[in-house]
Amino acid sequence: MKRTLPVLAMLVFLAGCQSQLMLMPTPQVLKDERFNLFEANPAPLTSNEITTLYATTRVPDEARSDFFRGTPDDAIHFGYATVRIGERDLSPIQLVREATDDERGRTLAWDLLTAPILSSTGRPSDPDRGGALLPAEMTAYIEALNRYIEKNPIRELTIYVHGANNTFYWSVSQGAQFQFFTGDNAMVLTFAWPSPGSIWGYGRDKRRSNAAATDLAYLIELLAEHSVATRINLLAYSAGGRVVGRALAELGERHQEPESLRLGQVYLTQSDQPLVEFLDALPRFFPLLEGLTVTAAAGDPVLGMARITDGKLRLGATGEGDGVRLELEESHWRQIVEIVNSDRMVFLDLQNVPATEYRFSHGVWYEDPWVSTDVMASLLTGLSATERGLQPGKVNEVRVWTFPEDYVERLTEFLLNRDPADRKIQPAGP
Repeated sequence: MKRTLPVLAMLVFLAGCQSQLMLMPTPQVLKDERFNLFEANPAPLTSNEITTLYATTRVPDEARSDFFRGTPDDAIHFGYATVRIGERDLSPIQLVREATDDERGRTLAWDLLTAPILSSTGRPSDPDRGGALLPAEMTAYIEALNRYIEKNPIRELTIYVHGANNTFYWSVSQGAQFQFFTGDNAMVLTFAWPSPGSIWGYGRDKRRSNAAATDLAYLIELLAEHSVATRINLLAYSAGGRVVGRALAELGERHQEPESLRLGQVYLTQSDQPLVEFLDALPRFFPLLEGLTVTAAAGDPVLGMARITDGKLRLGATGEGDGVRLELEESHWRQIVEIVNSDRMVFLDLQNVPATEYRFSHGVWYEDPWVSTDVMASLLTGLSATERGLQPGKVNEVRVWTFPEDYVERLTEFLLNRDPADRKIQPAGP
């Protein structure tokens, strides 16, 4: 009975993931009118609908309200999705006002309106394949994508990789949330791998997320080779961290020069990837990245339940007293310490954040305004941990970062005083 209760608790949590998605709380820094990113966009919103990109290996199904099944296809489909925030008649001015209000008075739901497929190509069958030749059927799509990138305020592309138990609707809407709160300045492409979207499907989620790593590696190579994006960033949540971690491991085997992939910032939040597996591959792929942030909390209840299924400690559940110092070969451990303590990696402990009313949850990256602010500060600006206002500490030789009590003041001061030439988006106002 002791094991049954926490398992049921996890199922209740996962079941909640499939209700209609509500607009997440406003990232803390965006509550400051000096950082109104919507005003900084040269092409401001004209409605409460936004367009976001996707690539998916799900089977198309026009009869479904979200256009794709939770089963894997033998092709990768590329397209765009139109999503709406709030009621049909909500004006863009009112939407921005409510979305950035420190005390939002109501919930705003996401609706998926359209998701046309613009191009499709076969999935890679060989995980060790090199290069990314452009299939003939993809030429027109890539040309259109490049025109879209060239017109965008930020010519970087951020790939969002969702977690387990996600429908296509939920996945694309989550990616669109990040895009929306950048003032619709950033370009987000959601990689919608075929999660079954069922509370009983975790075993299949694990198997499919493992297989999806090869598809994601191919997607990154394709975009790096044929798109004009200046950088490719990655934001991965939960089981999406398993997909990204394994994709990076594959890329680390095939590539040695960072310029070949143009990978920028990688943000793994509460990753479901086994810790030992991640650490084994880290030295091989880390040289390809500009920066890497890993969030973790030893008390993550969902990842704790995931561990019960196979006995493996998850990366996102690592914390003091559990997995910080593993039984690794001394030479490998020294590599790990050097990487984690470098200026290009941030290991961020989310267990205790001194924000008002902070309460840790597995989805804290979008549920808490401080954590979502750090996600944006990392992916939008590429700032170091110190520049982002974080505070360093040490656990068993490993540097661990936390949020200080004056986090918001630290970050705000840095953003306002940094060299304008370093800003991708200028703050609003004089």
